[in-house]
Amino acid sequence: HWNNNDGGADLDTSHCYMGQARYDQLVDLLPDAHTETAAIVGIDENTALIIEPGEGQCRVMGPGGVTIIRAGQTHHFAGGSTFPATMLGPFHLPAGDSGLPQPVWEETQSRRAAAYAKRQERPEPPAAVLALMEARAAARQEANWAEADSLRARIKEAGWQIMDTPDGPQAEPL
Repeated sequence: HWNNNDGGADLDTSHCYMGQARYDQLVDLLPDAHTETAAIVGIDENTALIIEPGEGQCRVMGPGGVTIIRAGQTHHFAGGSTFPATMLGPFHLPAGDSGLPQPVWEETQSRRAAAYAKRQERPEPPAAVLALMEARAAARQEANWAEADSLRARIKEAGWQIMDTPDGPQAEPL
């Protein structure tokens, strides 16, 4: 709720309802607030920050944006944009087996392969469910969230679950 303005002209509710003045006081209490090692992330209302570690990328979803304050610099990313995970601080994806006992790593790889194989076997939803999915996508495009939620419930009643992914909605049997 970084961009909240419920308080109107009389009460500053920005910065997650605390207002600019109280936010500044809080930041001054943080030992590393103005260094490269600390990042403050502000996420606007009805907005999400998706961190994709495998890609080293972050994605902003929703009508608002994400504000990152690091080393005295402020960066704003609008909904739909992407940025490198290094904007949040030092980032590197460790090797998968780094520091793990070999049997644990092998079990992890085995389960990962099994999960991938299961996803590849995903059955195709029936035509009625596909039609509901299309109607839901249209409702979401029009920001008709009540209708989209109602359609999601109908899809669930038909025995399917919707997973919203970067590649679009996917249906999985329940």
